Amino acid sequence: MNGKMKNNLDGKIKDGGKCVCDICGKTARMGGLLGPMSKDPQIACYDCMMRITAEEKGISIAEAKRQREKMFKVSNLFNRIKIEEYLSAANKGVFDGIDEANEAIRYIMNVWNTFDKEEKAAFEQNSDKELAAIYGNIKMNWKYLLKKPGQGRNEPCACGSGKKYKKCCLIQDELDNAIVEEWKKNDTSVIRKGMKLITGNSVLDTKLLIEYYWGEKRLELAREEGATQTDEYDYNEWLMNDYYLRDEKVPFVLKRLLEDGSLSEHERMNVEARIKAPKSVYAVTLTDKGKGVLLRDIFTHKETFIYDRRFSETATDGMLVFCRIFNSGQYNLISGAYRGHHGNSLLEIKKLIMEEYSNLKQTCEIDQFLRRHGELFGRLEVKLRGEPP
Repeated sequence: MNGKMKNNLDGKIKDGGKCVCDICGKTARMGGLLGPMSKDPQIACYDCMMRITAEEKGISIAEAKRQREKMFKVSNLFNRIKIEEYLSAANKGVFDGIDEANEAIRYIMNVWNTFDKEEKAAFEQNSDKELAAIYGNIKMNWKYLLKKPGQGRNEPCACGSGKKYKKCCLIQDELDNAIVEEWKKNDTSVIRKGMKLITGNSVLDTKLLIEYYWGEKRLELAREEGATQTDEYDYNEWLMNDYYLRDEKVPFVLKRLLEDGSLSEHERMNVEARIKAPKSVYAVTLTDKGKGVLLRDIFTHKETFIYDRRFSETATDGMLVFCRIFNSGQYNLISGAYRGHHGNSLLEIKKLIMEEYSNLKQTCEIDQFLRRHGELFGRLEVKLRGEPP
């Protein structure tokens, strides 16, 4: 939540689950936020929220309340089951304090928010016993929460060894950082070789490829206003990793890199890892400042920790990221060009991608579809900006 949002809500959220409603002006039971990611979010009491929800859905207020209470019951069960999982992973019966509880609950709710409305509606059709089994199979990475990032060098290590942090896990953390930087250097070399291959290749028609990625009207706009550096990064990321020539089974540039013969062993490993890695949409669920970020695929719900110090400093809870995750050695890295979007775009983004999937009459898994159709991210950016396609 940014500083402006805090000011807009300052004094409106009261103790005991009450609020000062921006709609009716009364102090009453809190219902929720309207436009939570906007510059001027409004807080609504329960009655106003139910009235607004009923109007939007075309249902009665009584039905809106029934759906709301059922939704809360389903989400609260998820929260309770995952808190028990965390405490079990931490080998304790209760939280040590409010800060620990808030961190655990924040991670749990970030994961819950990666499920869209249809998935949550499907949860509501199950009994508590059935839901408990379903929720138990939803994997979460507690070890990153238990690490307590940012602890002092002379503090007891969070792993419970009894040693000081500097004599224990700090050694591994520093080793991880050093190895990751080496793998990143190898990947930077791969990218440079890939871009050199692109600029020196007579087969690639840059004008047609840019038009194919962004769309003709977007290309005209870029000519008039100038393409941004981020636009160029997006396009180059696609061309290097996702462009297939006719019916080839490997992306054009990555295949030529493997055939070139100039790659080192580690560079070759990175190219092979990129071949296996489709671009997808991920949600930020947990951040280890200074080290990396847990990202959860919104389609498969697979969660992956990526090592990226810079990204860990800018990532925010629930942020959606268009990116490619690939394996370098024993570490997962994020490809150089990625885009962040507000978490409240989840439904729209997922809908647009699934519409493309349906239009092309696909029967493969979504990750296989994205592996062959990375160009849709360029068009998706255009739609999200409200620009002409």
